[in-house]
Amino acid sequence: MTLPELRGQAFAIFITIFEAIGWAIFTLSAGILVDVFSIQTVFLWVLVILMVVNGLVITALYATYPKDVRNVDDALDARRGAAALERP
Repeated sequence: MTLPELRGQAFAIFITIFEAIGWAIFTLSAGILVDVFSIQTVFLWVLVILMVVNGLVITALYATYPKDVRNVDDALDARRGAAALERP
């Protein structure tokens, strides 16, 4: 659960760190695998099979989405309640 004021920072960290590392590892490993197997085999496994697996994982993560939305809504409601009590 990422609160609204931290979403930009969380997304920036995700993009700069995880995707950069992921692309570096992918590029190196794909080059090594192309030397061992053919480029068609590597493309099949990386571009087709891994993307299907990725889609299945993301679909499974969707099951946690309603709970995360409730948690964020509850946190924001608690903030609104606390702010209303602080008003003179």
